[in-house]
Amino acid sequence: MDIVTESGVLRTLRGITKYLLMTLKLKRIEGKIIHIFSSSYGNFFANGLLLIAGKVNRRKTVISMMGGGFPSVVQKSSFAKRFLIRAIFRYADLITVCNEKIRESILSLGIKNYKLIHISNALPFDVNANGAVAPSLNNFLKTHRPFITSVAALSPAYGVPILIRAVAKLRRSFPNIGLLLVVLTTSDKKTATEVRSLLRTGKLSDSILIKKNVTSLHTIIKKSDLFVRSTLADGDSMSVREALFLGVPVVASDTAFRPKDVVLFKKGDVDDLSDKMKRVIENRQSFLPKYASAEARENLQKIEAMYRKLTTSV
Repeated sequence: MDIVTESGVLRTLRGITKYLLMTLKLKRIEGKIIHIFSSSYGNFFANGLLLIAGKVNRRKTVISMMGGGFPSVVQKSSFAKRFLIRAIFRYADLITVCNEKIRESILSLGIKNYKLIHISNALPFDVNANGAVAPSLNNFLKTHRPFITSVAALSPAYGVPILIRAVAKLRRSFPNIGLLLVVLTTSDKKTATEVRSLLRTGKLSDSILIKKNVTSLHTIIKKSDLFVRSTLADGDSMSVREALFLGVPVVASDTAFRPKDVVLFKKGDVDDLSDKMKRVIENRQSFLPKYASAEARENLQKIEAMYRKLTTSV
């Protein structure tokens, strides 16, 4: 079980150092466009350093806003903080938003509409590329059915304890159920403690595998019976989009935005989550995604057009 915790101060210092080093590297990077992806309010301000560095180095700059909590942060911000957010956005030549609520929150700051482009996070990739899966993961996959995957961080907003409780309930119907939970960042200590406790008291260590920075993730998701996203807030989850594009059914919380084909459950509701998971597992063929490929191809064309527009004006 890969659960790594660190203090908030250490995490902040490590993040600041990483972004400062990246700003120094920008001058040596070839290319006319700096495209930055901001997935949370926390890294938005650090990404502001990259936007400023991009303009200083005479590059065209794009920032893609992907974090579902951003509109709430803007709404609750003081006048001074809103002024700072607006100032950072002004270093971007274009801003892409993945849903309408994020767009409205940015417009409320006084940013001009012509700078905003609505592009969802559905993007195409090679679904037939099969990477090597680590032996331990491959063994877990082969010995558990139904096999479920989820990508999260062990922090409150991701609702991981809800998912673990739902899997515990489903063991009554599916004794051989398996959940691979891929965690991408270091963990919040309180959430990590709760997760460890749930695994221990529920005797779930044989049913739930937690791994950090898994390679060949697309290969693993493609072999899944189901993908689950249990977040309490989301913008337009990349992992949900990837699962849909790979042809895997998705159950996800009813946050502000979810794409077509996703089966929704009431966020924070363990019973509703387990019920929806059970329904999809038992009728999987009926819930296979239908729309993801067309939208992904359309978005790629939008991004190519955006880059052409920027480079012709350099």
